[in-house]
Amino acid sequence: MRKRNFQIHPRLLKFQLKNSFFVVSVVKENKSEIIEAIENFVANYLACTIGITDDPKRGRSKHGNPMYWHEWKADTETIARNVEKHFLHKGMKSGGSGGDHPNFVYMF
Repeated sequence: MRKRNFQIHPRLLKFQLKNSFFVVSVVKENKSEIIEAIENFVANYLACTIGITDDPKRGRSKHGNPMYWHEWKADTETIARNVEKHFLHKGMKSGGSGGDHPNFVYMF
């Protein structure tokens, strides 16, 4: 796997250890920022799942609490949907959407 260097302003990152799993959350970003952050994590689009939700905790549980979980809070539901669409076109699997107004993008 190829190593990538990237920079995200520290105030935008929230690291949590939940039930022996490491969760990286990035706080409220626009479409280009979320896409750039995801691009920095991904080495193989076909091996990743992307989706949107209004409740990341419920979404993660729905997918069996994957060990590597990343989530980003989009400014709007439209941004979240557009980010998801962008990566589905690149070959990521769909994790689906959850909630009435999903504004979190998740990837695992």
